[in-house]
This record gives sequence, structure tokens and C-alpha cells, in this order.
Amino acid sequence: MNREDMFTTTECCIEGAVVTGEMLTAYLRSWARRGVYVEIPQTPLQAASRGSIPVTRVRRVLHDSLTYRFSHGHPDAAKRGKRNEDFLCTAAEELVPPTQEPVVVFPLSPVYPTEGLTLRHLLRKLSSFLSTLPSGHRYALSVQNREYLLPAYFDCLREYSVAHAFCTGPTMPGLLDQAQLPYALTADMAVVMTEPSLKAEWQLGMMEIIRRCIDAGKEVCICLDAVPGRRLLPALAVLMERMREDLAKLSPLRAAKAA
Repeated sequence: MNREDMFTTTECCIEGAVVTGEMLTAYLRSWARRGVYVEIPQTPLQAASRGSIPVTRVRRVLHDSLTYRFSHGHPDAAKRGKRNEDFLCTAAEELVPPTQEPVVVFPLSPVYPTEGLTLRHLLRKLSSFLSTLPSGHRYALSVQNREYLLPAYFDCLREYSVAHAFCTGPTMPGLLDQAQLPYALTADMAVVMTEPSLKAEWQLGMMEIIRRCIDAGKEVCICLDAVPGRRLLPALAVLMERMREDLAKLSPLRAAKAA
């Protein structure tokens, strides 16, 4: 890591004010008091702060049963490029790891439109899968197909108290579009799995998801993908400043500007 990367990992300049990892951590603690938890993969940001950032631990389940067609890079050469006949056939209880993480996420792999897997067919398999979820955890499920984001899909998740995991990807609508779906909050919490960004659409989508969850009295766990610290800190700092007033007024950055 060069000197510039080390510097921007622990602090950055936003709108003329220096933002440090320590300041951002203080703000994230204020979010946690409202039920907004942020999972940050970068340890340098944690090390730059005094005390840890409150998190709701999340475990993503990776299993062949969640894949409709195996990729051509699958480690098992016999499966490469082939349709998975056991898609969602393994009982969910067998996939839940013996872990302390209270939130378990099942990410379904993308399904090509040419596969002909209709939403009706998917929901039959998904309902059978979710009916075997054991107690003791909270659950979320993500899809990578925008055509499945219809009321029937969210009704299925709601029936089993499973959260919709807001996620980004080339085959999904943006977070702002997902945030505006009136039926997207299907459980007592929500999960967001995304790469942090300075783009306006990402910032607005995150703000709207957080606003909806707070207004509905639901927790939200934001799982950020690993990116260089020089991208992570500015994205979170800008989001911090753009949050609605009742959260933004707690911002250490705002206090620093006033001083």
C-alpha cells in the first residue's frame, strides 16, 4: 500500500472538511442507535477509530443448491455449464451454518431469461425451501433478476418472515428503484448488500432504504463489499452528510464544520 492509499484509507476531504475514520465511526454508532448497522470489511477504518463499530453480524450462504445453472468456471468440471437439477431442493435447515451470526442471507445466483424459469415455477420451489427454515436466526434472500421483483415474490418472503436483500448488479434495478417498491419490506429487518459508491443514484437509494426502515421501525443491516479505503470513506462520508435531518444533525462532520 503506498502512502496515498494509507492516507485516504483513514481520512478524506469532503466539502472542505477533513473526515477521519474516527469521526465516521462516531456517526455510525449514532445510526446503530436507530437500528441501522453497517458491516465494513476494511480493517484500517476500524483500526483508525477508538472502539468498534456496532454491527449486526451477517453470514452469506454459498451452496450449489442456490444456483440454477452452474457457471463454466465451476470447480467441478462435471457441472460446468449444466443446469442444476437440485436447485432449491436441499432443505434450508441443512444450509444454515452452525454460526453465531444472527442474520443468514441466501443469495440466489442470476438466472438467464432464456432459461424459462418463470416466477410461478420459482415460487413453488422457493416456498418449499423456505418452509424448512429453522428458528434461531433471522433470514434474508436476494435474487439477481429484476423480472422476479413482483408482489407475488415479496408475498412469498413475507409469508415466511424472510427479508428481501436489496442488492446491486448488472441484471438488477438500482437501489433507488428497489427502495421505492411499496412491498419490499417483508420482515422485521432489511439487508442491503452493495458496493459503496459516490454516484447520486446509489446515495439516494441508500438514503431511501434507511428512511423507510426507520419510519417502519425496522432494523437494516448494510453489508458493504470490499473496496479500497480511498473509495470507502468518501462514499460513506457523503452519505452521512446527505442523510435526512434527524440523523444528519448527529454528524461529527457537521460539528467539525461548525467549529
